[in-house]
Amino acid sequence: MRDSSRRWTAGRFARCGTVAVGLFLAGWAGEQSLAQQAAPADTEESDEGAVTNPYLGDFEAIAAGKRVYRSHCIICHLKSGGRGPNLFRTDLTDEKFLDIVVNGVEGALMPAFGTKLTLDEIWQVNAYVKSRDRY
Repeated sequence: MRDSSRRWTAGRFARCGTVAVGLFLAGWAGEQSLAQQAAPADTEESDEGAVTNPYLGDFEAIAAGKRVYRSHCIICHLKSGGRGPNLFRTDLTDEKFLDIVVNGVEGALMPAFGTKLTLDEIWQVNAYVKSRDRY
């Protein structure tokens, strides 16, 4: 009897924590786009306020991005597009790329990677795909 009581308490605690985090994020989301919220502090902003990738042209980050792409992205995007679009020939802005990877695409096969990848890993993948025209 005592074990089931603990599970109920733990489950209740988890639900309350999820609701609290959701309410906090909902209040914060009104002030910034999710991509701007998720952008690391050293992310550059252009004159128009758009978020840009701080790792563009960084060879170590590009190599790390290739490893992340190989382990998380290639299954759908393949070497030049598959179930997912060809990321090597995309015209997505850095901010839109970040938003899509963090949140996923509702009604499509693109899942949200915001809890699976760090922001640095997402930026590294972006730097990698922008540095080449194919895998």
